[in-house]
Amino acid sequence: MTTLAGVTTYENGVWSNGIPTAVTDAVILSDFSTTIDLDAKSVTVISGVFTVTNGTTLTVTNALINNAGMANFIIENNGVVLQNSDATNTGMFTVKRNSAHLFRQDYTLWSSPVGGQNLRAFSPQTLFNRFSTYDNSIVPNGNFVQEIVTAADINTKLFTLGKGNLIRMPNNWVNWDNSSPVAAPYLSSYAGTLNNGAHTIGLSGSNNKLNLIGNPYPSPISIAVFFM
Repeated sequence: MTTLAGVTTYENGVWSNGIPTAVTDAVILSDFSTTIDLDAKSVTVISGVFTVTNGTTLTVTNALINNAGMANFIIENNGVVLQNSDATNTGMFTVKRNSAHLFRQDYTLWSSPVGGQNLRAFSPQTLFNRFSTYDNSIVPNGNFVQEIVTAADINTKLFTLGKGNLIRMPNNWVNWDNSSPVAAPYLSSYAGTLNNGAHTIGLSGSNNKLNLIGNPYPSPISIAVFFM
């Protein structure tokens, strides 16, 4: 294998040029899972499965490039990807996120960290009329409105960048049982290209001035910085 300056390749358990840093491009040829926080200038997956595991952070200066399949780049629940530029990512990625422990008729708010995620495919056992977004233009106080209305919507309605959606739990989920109530989290999985860069989300001051927005990134947002 030829080793290029500024590039390190992971294959069969070994980095060709040492563990990547913020000035090193990482190329993945074999299965790799983060066990600690990892930095890289960029990450390119050619083969193998690259996994950002629960509780670890991948910090990348430039782009993430997945030349393998969607299942070859996985960000687990509570795994974090931070990017320090507005670079455009390439390829399909899988992002897993878990809800709180909920029952069948409970609702929770979701927002997609990827582009192109179909709403119904995100929770296929949720009744089609239980996907909503918030419209504050409805007088007098705003209201939730159904997102999937027609049969065509099932295939065409996508998560909108930075927009929150209220989604009920799957219709086959655990019911409340007074004798032994045991709720369960929904283990969600998003599929698409990772969002990155600065995004402006339009807000409305109509009626109650409430807006339902959502985090469009595969990483937490600092609420303190958000409100600055």
